[in-house]
Amino acid sequence: MDRNVKFKKAMTYFEKGEKMHEMEEPRLALSSIRNSLEILVKQMCSLSGITFDTREISMDEMINQLFISNVIDERELDLMHRIRKNSNQGDHVELDEDEISLDSSKEAIEHMKELLSMVQGTDYGEKTSKAMKSNNTPMKNPDYYSRNRRYYGKWSHCMTKESLQTIPEYIELYNKAKENEDIEAMLNLAVGFLPNEITWNSEGLVNMPPIRFNGQFYYNEKSYDDRYYYWIAEAVTTAIKLADEGVEFPQKYIATAIWEAADYFVYAFCLETVNTDYVEDVDSKKHWYNRS
Repeated sequence: MDRNVKFKKAMTYFEKGEKMHEMEEPRLALSSIRNSLEILVKQMCSLSGITFDTREISMDEMINQLFISNVIDERELDLMHRIRKNSNQGDHVELDEDEISLDSSKEAIEHMKELLSMVQGTDYGEKTSKAMKSNNTPMKNPDYYSRNRRYYGKWSHCMTKESLQTIPEYIELYNKAKENEDIEAMLNLAVGFLPNEITWNSEGLVNMPPIRFNGQFYYNEKSYDDRYYYWIAEAVTTAIKLADEGVEFPQKYIATAIWEAADYFVYAFCLETVNTDYVEDVDSKKHWYNRS
């Protein structure tokens, strides 16, 4: 294979994997192939303008994002996941040497060789253009709920205004949302209220997380989280306003927000109830609830 290629570092680890396989060291061979794939995937993301909200993102998610962004096709997607799953054996210390076969390293090498051959001829000018467009495409995207988003769940535990005011990132986003009509800030504020394990009520609305009071946890399976929906509604109404004025705005995640807001508004209308940001609770503190 030609060494004068775009992905030289990935090629270096691939060739090391081939040598380890020839020396009948399948664990080391798989570990090298794993490194080759990781470097390749990260470089392809970089070349295509794909960025992530945090650095802590799995290889699985990076590969899927390359596919969502039209950078790789179905065959390349399949090859990457096959290599990822197979080469993981090289890093599993709990596996004994006799549990890792030369057949596994041979298969990983064959798949990696095919993948490298396919990506060498890629026109990244065209791919980058498609990826950049996809990164701002309004869609009901599963990664809207991804925990890899920078602000995911950061203030889901806050049940009072006072506790929110102690978080610098919340204050910064709040000011951007209110003063600059910043839709991205509004959606980040909303995502900050999503719990680690999202639950939905019977109407398909994001539920309030369990609330701790006097040493006990309370949970209402019919409630919905006004903290979350307040900012969703703000983002959607602001997007409509800016669109009417002909002003451009970030569109990523906005379709999901519209979907969520539609559920919310229909639910509230059918119950003929108007939700409130805060209600007085027995401990005289102001908490987020609704009237249902």
